[in-house]
Amino acid sequence: MKAEVVKNLQLPGDSTGCSSIKIRPDRKIFAVAGWDNKVHLYNWKKLTPLGSLIHHTKSVQSLSFGEFSSQKILASGGSDGHIALWDVY
Repeated sequence: MKAEVVKNLQLPGDSTGCSSIKIRPDRKIFAVAGWDNKVHLYNWKKLTPLGSLIHHTKSVQSLSFGEFSSQKILASGGSDGHIALWDVY
């Protein structure tokens, strides 16, 4: 099988890498778990940055889109031992 990179994105600022990428089920945005302690959000169609979510004090390790108490959320888990629930809908 032959595969090619279609688009290469550079994480914003001083980010040195990422540990997880998740696409929201409606395919409007995707989230990147950054080693810079932030969750970076991007527009799925335009592949442009939408902003960064700041809560964790160490690298973000995992991401998951889902529901919590009937509210659609993005959950992020960091190596700081914290889980953050974000309303990004």
